[in-house]
Amino acid sequence: MTYHRTEHDGQGLLISEVDRSQTFTVEATSVEVTVPAGTFDCIQILRERDDMTKIKRFWFAAGVGKIKEENTLTGKVEELEVYSVP
Repeated sequence: MTYHRTEHDGQGLLISEVDRSQTFTVEATSVEVTVPAGTFDCIQILRERDDMTKIKRFWFAAGVGKIKEENTLTGKVEELEVYSVP
């Protein structure tokens, strides 16, 4: 995936413009992931940016969405705390 990113400040002034590309790789299609919101059967996806400054791993559960996100460079992790299905 390739895109052109334009960033503006609160007054509409241009901060930066850059062309970027990202690669998404499906690493697994049935991974059991436990987070504070529960245990889910997930698809695991790796996202790599072309400049390698952002490499993240995501876990998504059908009918719920993103369960977990991990920055593989910094070790920072985000996890789903709670959810409800109407």
